[in-house]
Amino acid sequence: MSVVYYKFKSAKDYDVCTFDGTGISVFDLKREIILAKKLGKGTDFDLAVYNAQTNEEYTDDNFLIPRATSVLVRRLPASKPGKGTAQHYVNGANPINTAHSQGGGMGRGRGRSMGGGLATSNPQPVPIETSGDDDSEEARIQAMFRQTSEHWQQQQEKMAEATPVMLMNRKYNSNMPVKVPPPNYVCYRCGQKGHFINNCPTNGDKEYDKPRIKRTTGIPKSFLKSIDAPKSVKGGVMVTPDGGLVVAQPDSQAWEKIMASARNSLGTGDVYEQVPVKAELSCYLCKGLLKEAVTIPCCERNFCEDCIQQELLNSEFTCPACNAPNQTPDGLSANQKLRNNVEAYVRSYAVSRAAKSNLGDSSVSGPISEEASINANAQHSSTSNQKRDEEHGVHKVLLYFTLHR
Repeated sequence: MSVVYYKFKSAKDYDVCTFDGTGISVFDLKREIILAKKLGKGTDFDLAVYNAQTNEEYTDDNFLIPRATSVLVRRLPASKPGKGTAQHYVNGANPINTAHSQGGGMGRGRGRSMGGGLATSNPQPVPIETSGDDDSEEARIQAMFRQTSEHWQQQQEKMAEATPVMLMNRKYNSNMPVKVPPPNYVCYRCGQKGHFINNCPTNGDKEYDKPRIKRTTGIPKSFLKSIDAPKSVKGGVMVTPDGGLVVAQPDSQAWEKIMASARNSLGTGDVYEQVPVKAELSCYLCKGLLKEAVTIPCCERNFCEDCIQQELLNSEFTCPACNAPNQTPDGLSANQKLRNNVEAYVRSYAVSRAAKSNLGDSSVSGPISEEASINANAQHSSTSNQKRDEEHGVHKVLLYFTLHR
């Protein structure tokens, strides 16, 4: 068994190619290298082999490389995309002789047209001649770029003389028949019926304010309001499955329910606001009914707990009543007696209001005339809303103190 040592320019160590005999041809060596390194079909590069000692390229594929020879392998860019000469070695084509490979093979296959069907015949370009001194990788690359530039100039000259073929846009083609849309079709550009969107009269009008028309998917019909034209509203126009134009409207009934539940919600502030304020049960700061009454030690004034704590923090711990300094919130004492008095006062007020409302609802005994009944019903209907609000406030007060016992 004989061997030849080879490596790529970027590799550190040599690889080994084994064969029978005293030498191997350049064609067989390139084929073995491509298969061993799995370089693919070889359509996108050229493969060159050089002597490692003399740096001389083996240009003749029939040349026999002696055994135990060290060679360098280089991959060069193909002259044209998909026209790499390395594919000849993969396919097992006839070896390329010296006459065809003169100049590194960089000029082969350049007589084909790059412009497809634009040219019927292309003259063969003159091959680039390189001297022996310029027979290097850089010189071949420059030759490839130079010849590619010459071909591109030739193609530009042919394209300048060719007749252009214009493709017309379908929506501007007057020869196309205009189809009639179904009755429920609405143009999503202008919102009108009678034409498809590609035949809309507003096509090409840059000043046309295109409305955004959407479908009414997932929206109940009770939330939709029909309109005549999309121009009558600023935005939010939608189209129904039957082709009608609608806009969304708020659900007033649901809104009224939410507002009613908010009015009926029970809160401490609502309870204290409905009860008249007595002077001995009022806060020194907010002048309202005392809430969680506390007493300050400096002047023994009574305040709401939240009012006095916030005031002390804002005034650098100075009493708002007597201007005494160094009065901290921790020094406040809860006035339990005053708190009980406030609760008893609010409870008695609620009970008295409830008793008055019950007396007002009692009916008079004895027969009444039809006219008196009508007048009574009219008076009752005019004052029912006010009485309902008053009763609701009284019930809230009673419920509040029942829950906070």
